[in-house]
Amino acid sequence: MPRRPTLSPFRITISWPQGAGQNDKFDSRIDHNFSSKLRLWARGSYEHNHNDTFNGFKNIGTSSGSSNSDVYNYNEAVNIVYAVSPTTIVNINYGFGRRNFAGFALSRGFDLRTLGFPQNVYDAATRVGLEFPRFDFGGNTNISSLGQATFTTLLDRDSAHAFRADLTKVLSKHTLKFGGEFRKMFINFTQLGQPDGQYSFGSQWTQRQAGTTTTSTTQGNGFASFLIGVPNSGTMEHTFDIANASSYGGFYVQDDYKLSRKLTVNLGLRWDVDTPHIERYNRLSYFDIDALSPIAGKVPGFPNLKGVMRFATADHRHQVPSI
Repeated sequence: MPRRPTLSPFRITISWPQGAGQNDKFDSRIDHNFSSKLRLWARGSYEHNHNDTFNGFKNIGTSSGSSNSDVYNYNEAVNIVYAVSPTTIVNINYGFGRRNFAGFALSRGFDLRTLGFPQNVYDAATRVGLEFPRFDFGGNTNISSLGQATFTTLLDRDSAHAFRADLTKVLSKHTLKFGGEFRKMFINFTQLGQPDGQYSFGSQWTQRQAGTTTTSTTQGNGFASFLIGVPNSGTMEHTFDIANASSYGGFYVQDDYKLSRKLTVNLGLRWDVDTPHIERYNRLSYFDIDALSPIAGKVPGFPNLKGVMRFATADHRHQVPSI
């Protein structure tokens, strides 16, 4: 007969440490009646959230944790209601919102030259931001990576303006409503990929037959390749800022027609339009399918090749050209 399983009297609970955080928030509102015809309210909100990420190694070479971050949120709104007459009312609204997120790697400002990197690599890294580089080890080793994950540094600064006006007119059997809305949205985004480099190390360079594409499960070690300074691959990526903008506009008209005490017909029409996103500083590229290719006439059988990459210009700033 099978033996009855025994239960262990011990329980192991592992709690992963968390970083410290702080949140501050402030809200305000004011209401005022200027007269029996004019009323106004306004409100504003502010919020700041700070978070210190967990540093697993307690030094700048840690591979755990994300970024120390600060988030700022701003929101303002104003509403005005004006009674032109007992049967005519005007309502005007304006709102503004902004979110500012800034997250930086724990090793922000690290000097690559202290690890032996040459001056030209340091100069390239200073163009966007200095961080501790990322080192990944594979090939017969379970040693943790060094340096935080790529794409850790993130700046996201978004804002939006919104304006709306409505007019309500009450007639004997009709209630007419007219209105329009306009919004302007901005997205300012930066995320650094591998600003100071990401390097991987395998067992190919420390196994018996070094440098071959065939790897062994019993020979060589990725960390040993790191110690002698021979990586399998390395990448340095500089991602530029993006400053996108777009607009939205809309207009509507509505008629609530009271046919009888028990029947009301609602008729309405709305027209709106979303404009394509643009890069405000013309830093995006697109593929022009109508332009003559730079290799036109050089490929046998295809004398009129078309298609070329172009950068956006002030005259053509849309990300996706119309076809």
